[in-house]
Amino acid sequence: MEGPGTWAERSAWAAAQFDAADLGDRRRTRRRVRWATQRAGNRSASLPQQTGHAADRKAAYRWFAEQDVTHAAICDPHFAQTRAAACRRPLVFLVQDTTELNFSNPVHGAGLGPMGRGEKERWGLHQQNVLAVDPQTRRPLGWLHQPHHRWTKRGRDHDRGAQRRVPLKERASHGWVQAIEAIGQPPDGVRWVHVGDRGEDLFGAYQAARRQGCDGLIRASSDRYVQTVGGERKRFG
Repeated sequence: MEGPGTWAERSAWAAAQFDAADLGDRRRTRRRVRWATQRAGNRSASLPQQTGHAADRKAAYRWFAEQDVTHAAICDPHFAQTRAAACRRPLVFLVQDTTELNFSNPVHGAGLGPMGRGEKERWGLHQQNVLAVDPQTRRPLGWLHQPHHRWTKRGRDHDRGAQRRVPLKERASHGWVQAIEAIGQPPDGVRWVHVGDRGEDLFGAYQAARRQGCDGLIRASSDRYVQTVGGERKRFG
């Protein structure tokens, strides 16, 4: 929704987005809708500021601790609604990028991986975000895809030759390709354009987009030879 709105407006939006979430108990779903309503009123605030009351804050922390409250269970209804909206428009931009979720201390979480560069070690996850945007209205439709993955190696190899010898599926950049493949094909009469920065400038991403019947609008990271009507030439030449 746009702007904080009234409580009734925010509550209606939250119910439309999350009321179908299966969290193992209907009370947890109601708690999710209530918390989303509170968050929509003050999106940049901390959880205590958003909930406002001690009882709501404690309820939110208990809600987070439930095993059935998973990322997929919470977000899948929203992803489905975003896909439905993206299928109803003639042209949709699918803007993709990676976010680092830094949890710092591996003692407090299983399944984390090393992050960043340098001597200071950080631990966390990489979140691959795909935001569907209507270019006509310049408004987001919602998140379409949001998987998490972790690196198994510390740091990054700065040897470009060594990087190229690593199979695509073993590279961190393969997350871009996986997202394109997971989103799949648009319906007939609909055009989806995958938008990315230089991290998405790899042949695997172009190939995946073509296989899915999608286009790509990707910032180039290096010069390459391409086939044109006038013959082969470099992109920046």
